[in-house]
Amino acid sequence: MNSLSILILHIIILIFVLLSCTISVIVLILSFIFLRPTRLSLPILLTCNTYVTIVILSCTLVNIEAHSIYGYFYPAISFENRLCEILGYFTHVAFCAFYYSFVLQAIFRLFRIIFYENKVLQSFTIFIVGIIIQWLLSFALILSDFLLHDFQYVPDQYNCLIGLKNTRGLASVAFIIYGCSLLFVCLMYGFSFGYIRRLNPNQRRRQKSNKRDELMLKRVTILLLIQLAMSIPTVIIFVIYIITNNLLKWVYLVQFMHISVILLFTSVILVFLTPKMRNIFRKNRRVLPMITIMTTRPFLIETGRL
Repeated sequence: MNSLSILILHIIILIFVLLSCTISVIVLILSFIFLRPTRLSLPILLTCNTYVTIVILSCTLVNIEAHSIYGYFYPAISFENRLCEILGYFTHVAFCAFYYSFVLQAIFRLFRIIFYENKVLQSFTIFIVGIIIQWLLSFALILSDFLLHDFQYVPDQYNCLIGLKNTRGLASVAFIIYGCSLLFVCLMYGFSFGYIRRLNPNQRRRQKSNKRDELMLKRVTILLLIQLAMSIPTVIIFVIYIITNNLLKWVYLVQFMHISVILLFTSVILVFLTPKMRNIFRKNRRVLPMITIMTTRPFLIETGRL
C-alpha cells in the first residue's frame, strides 16, 4: 500500500468520523428542541447518553486523524509528549463509555421486565447516577493501561496507541471494552428471556410489555454482535502477526477504519432501535407539513378571489 493510498484512507476515516459526530449532534439537538422535560423518558435519556459518547469519541478520533494527515505532509513532525499519552488514554475511555452505554440500556430493560413493581429502579435519579458510574468506571478501568505506559508513541502514525506488540495491553483493553460489555448484555438478555418463559397465566397481562423490552434487549445484543463482527479484520491481522512476527504497516488504519464504520453505523441505526425516539421524529415530520398547509391556505384563498 503506497503512501497516497494511506492518505486517502485517513481522509475516508476522518469523513466517517465527522459524519458520525454530525448525525449525533443533530439527533441530540432535535431531541432537545422537540422534547419537553415532561415528555423525556428513560429510553430516550439512555439513547442520548450513547449519542453523547459518540460525539466525545468522534472528537478524539478527529484529533488523531488530524495528526496522521498532518504527519503525512510534514514527516519530520513529532507529537511525542505527555499530552499525546493522555489523548490516547481518553480515546480508549470514550470508547469504553460508548460500549458501556449499551450495558446501561440493557440494565434498564432488565429492571422493567423483572423488577417492574420497583419504581425506584426505574427512576431518572438511578439512571443519571448510572451514567455517572458508567464514565467513572471507564476512566478507572483504562487507568491501569495509562499508568503502565501502554499508550506508546507510534512514529509512523503520529499518535500514542497500544501497539500490536503489546499483547498484555491489547488483551486487557479488549476484555474491558468488548468482553465485559458483551458478556453483561448477553447475561441480561438470558435472564430476561428465562424470566418471561417462566411467567404464569396470571402474569400474562404484562406479556406485551415484557415482549417489547425483550425485543429491545435482543436488538442491543445483535447490535453489539455486529460491532464485534466488524472487528474481525483486526483480529485476523493480529493472528497473522503472532504467526509470522510480521507487523503490517497499515494495521492501525484497519483498526481506525473499523472504529469509524462502527460509529457511523451506530449513529444511523440507533434512532430506529429506540421506538420512542423514532416516533418523535415521525410525529414532527407529520406536524411540519400541516403547519405549512395551514399557513399557506389563507394566501391561496385570497389568490382565488383575485
